[in-house]
Amino acid sequence: ALMSAATQLVEMAHRTEESILRQRDPNTGRLVIGCGTAAGEHILPKLLASFKREYPSAGVKVRQGDSVSILAGVRDMEVDFGLLGLRPREKGIQSRKLLEDRMVLIVPPKHPWVRRGIVELEDLKSATLIVRQDGSGVNRAAEEVLEKKGVSWEDLRILMEVEGTGLVEQAVGAGLGVALVSRLAARRFGTSVRTVELHGLSLNCEVYLVRNIHRAAGQLSLKFWEFIQKPEVQQMIAEEVS
Repeated sequence: ALMSAATQLVEMAHRTEESILRQRDPNTGRLVIGCGTAAGEHILPKLLASFKREYPSAGVKVRQGDSVSILAGVRDMEVDFGLLGLRPREKGIQSRKLLEDRMVLIVPPKHPWVRRGIVELEDLKSATLIVRQDGSGVNRAAEEVLEKKGVSWEDLRILMEVEGTGLVEQAVGAGLGVALVSRLAARRFGTSVRTVELHGLSLNCEVYLVRNIHRAAGQLSLKFWEFIQKPEVQQMIAEEVS
């Protein structure tokens, strides 16, 4: 009951702020966007830059976390939109797939796998892994794929769980182990790590834009939802992923 009352107060404050801002300019306001995926972090700046060109008076606040915590923020109406690495199955949560990426293995620069370029599932089972904390969409996608191949997440040799893809990169670069990350995330890592492929595994991961249909949608929120669906925006996203 207390949580419900608090959520209502947050929503009331949000509506009041939006109402005041809309009286000045219907396209003015502030979007709060939660980003719970490294692939989302890659595409979000360009999306926001394009959106701001159309709506220069719009304000944006970005909140980072994992997919589970960002989904909780959408559910509790603390954020307008969430970028998640998993598709929510909850009532009242509307989702739209933004992009499809695939996972790759990152390894230290001098790791023996670098020369091979492609490794087998058995190699992964014997490797020391660095993973993101529980709630990561990449982890969940990897778990589902590996289970279909008869490999449980518990069968893997996980050395440590860390918060954020940046820490994953640092741990791998320091030689502590290898890690599964999205290909888009790996593009930003530079020379600190190398990427290799897993033979015979289709390790796809998806990014979804989600919103709570019970949250009072301001004019700016509606504009952003429409903006995401424009063909030219979809084309921009596709070019970033290719």
